[in-house]
Amino acid sequence: MQTGRVHAEEGFTLVELMIVMAIVALGSAAVLLSIPGADADVRADATRFGARLIAARDQALFSGRTVAAIVDRDGYRFETRDEYGWRPLAAKPLSPARWDDTVAADMGGDDERRIAFDAVGLADESEIALSGGGVRVRVNISASGDVRIGAGA
Repeated sequence: MQTGRVHAEEGFTLVELMIVMAIVALGSAAVLLSIPGADADVRADATRFGARLIAARDQALFSGRTVAAIVDRDGYRFETRDEYGWRPLAAKPLSPARWDDTVAADMGGDDERRIAFDAVGLADESEIALSGGGVRVRVNISASGDVRIGAGA
């Protein structure tokens, strides 16, 4: 004996499932695009390093003493020269810093590079290349003490 009730089908239609899958895919894409990659680490380290080199140059100008950046594969630190020789600088913004784990520093074959700014802001001309995540960024220091950051091959 059959009553007048119609049995409702349970479950989702194919259209409903496709809509849910499209929403999940869009959400996943948004998350993946918002995660910074290794290239962002390289650019951030290069910008930070360049700004600190400018601060070192300014410190040399204002103090009347030579200030040097010592760069190696692990990071960089700053020193100032006084009547007793080279002394490390530890106060911000010239505190020692390490490169991000995804960043590699190239000093043209050297294991360590010293970039000195004298009391009038002149510098040892130099170039440091940072790379990682398929990106290479060069930090150039001119003899006049100018610091430039740019992409490089």
